Amino acid sequence: MSWDRQIARRRVLQGAGAALSIPFLPSLMPTARAAEGAPRPRRFVALFSPNGQQRSTYWPSGEPDWAVVDAAAEVREVRLSQLPVPAISTVIGPELSAYRDKLLLIRGLDFVPFDAYGHYPTAMLSGWSRFGQHHVTLDQVLAASKAFYASPPRFPVINAVVPDAVPGGDPISVAEVAGVPSMVRGGHNPAQLFRTVFEDDSPSATEPEASRPLRLLVLDRVRAQYETLRGSKRIGSEDRRRLEAHVTFVHDLQRRLSLPRIDAGQCAAGQAPEELLAEEVNLPQLVDDHLDVLTAILKCGLTRVATLQLGQSTEARTFPFVDTGPFPIGHHQMTHELGGVNDQQLGALNAWYGSRVARLLDRLSEVEDPETGTTYLDNTLVYWGNEFGCNPVHDANAMPVLLAGSAGGRLRTGRYVDYRRVGLRLDGSADDSDVRHTSDGGVLDWRGRPYNELLITFLQVMGLTPADYESGDEPGFGDYSNNLYGMYLLGDRRSPLPYLLA
Repeated sequence: MSWDRQIARRRVLQGAGAALSIPFLPSLMPTARAAEGAPRPRRFVALFSPNGQQRSTYWPSGEPDWAVVDAAAEVREVRLSQLPVPAISTVIGPELSAYRDKLLLIRGLDFVPFDAYGHYPTAMLSGWSRFGQHHVTLDQVLAASKAFYASPPRFPVINAVVPDAVPGGDPISVAEVAGVPSMVRGGHNPAQLFRTVFEDDSPSATEPEASRPLRLLVLDRVRAQYETLRGSKRIGSEDRRRLEAHVTFVHDLQRRLSLPRIDAGQCAAGQAPEELLAEEVNLPQLVDDHLDVLTAILKCGLTRVATLQLGQSTEARTFPFVDTGPFPIGHHQMTHELGGVNDQQLGALNAWYGSRVARLLDRLSEVEDPETGTTYLDNTLVYWGNEFGCNPVHDANAMPVLLAGSAGGRLRTGRYVDYRRVGLRLDGSADDSDVRHTSDGGVLDWRGRPYNELLITFLQVMGLTPADYESGDEPGFGDYSNNLYGMYLLGDRRSPLPYLLA
């Protein structure tokens, strides 16, 4: 096959979502198109950690010097660069703080169902947190949307779960199967996920026939094609560097996940099983492996939508590897001990989760477009969220929302945005009477805006319109039926959060 025919065939496959491993190389584009700076595809990644957050450790301490953006809409903001260093908060520590200009910290989002309590991880991406009512989640909406995928890749969505020694709880993703919402239990083992994505040679119903022989490009059998690319005079120096870095990353990841591991804690000499057991001592490596596999999948163009459940709801992990661990009781039980007695420990373990989120941002910070200098992270929207809010018991208000990346410049990052209706308590009062108290001695946070607006923002940033995601005759996304006493101003139920879009 001639080189020109190889390039032409590759463009066809890439357009079909089947360019499985070779990164986008602008120097292979026609000159006119390369000069135009063709837009990069947008990606959505959701990371879930369980059991809520604590107000005293998640939000920046004190009240910053807010700038009023819109007094009537009760929107305030402050630049993240104005907050103290090196950490934005206990949980949003130095590793994440290094990305201040690419973060959006959002405060003042509540689930509309005021009585929505219980562990419903699917609520994070569905907007439904009521007993027994699971609905299709945002990741699955994107995966099935022609507005997002003109032609779906082999994996329209990747759902992954970090394994737990005591499995349990619901996943965070729900798909519609034969007209019925069905929970999607993602893959737990990162080594198996890697093999499924990169080594499985079975056909896929969504994959164009012509692409099937090329699905193993990231393995050793494609080395010859990489060598051809690297030797081409049409490849620019920056593209050659990116290609070599990408090949090195994928093959190192394959090697690391395939080789036996030495666990000095279990044996003085010898080899541990090839795949790590779901034990707490292995948790840091299991999380890192999952993050690295997801990074490879995203960079290879195998999917543009991914979720990773870092911990299951009601997890009993004791986190022996954090500074103040191991804890005498598990994560979930600690969140039910009132009086703030566990705030330091909860802050430490959630800061560890935050450091793992930062690892993903590190991996996505490689330049994707040398013409503009934008990175994979710049063209991605990463959401680290939860099923509960920043409260001592599992209330679905004051949701912790941290975004990273701008989805190709569609979000204005570098800000801490506050949507709270300051002075108005959840029960409608302006004082502390008849209001449940938080572990730090204060009251539950001021009333905010519907959390649903965040999900609508995500959908529209990814290029969808209401017609693409609304079901039935009702506008919006998620559950609005339990707006007790008209507590929340719902507007048209179709507008994104104000003052977030670029």
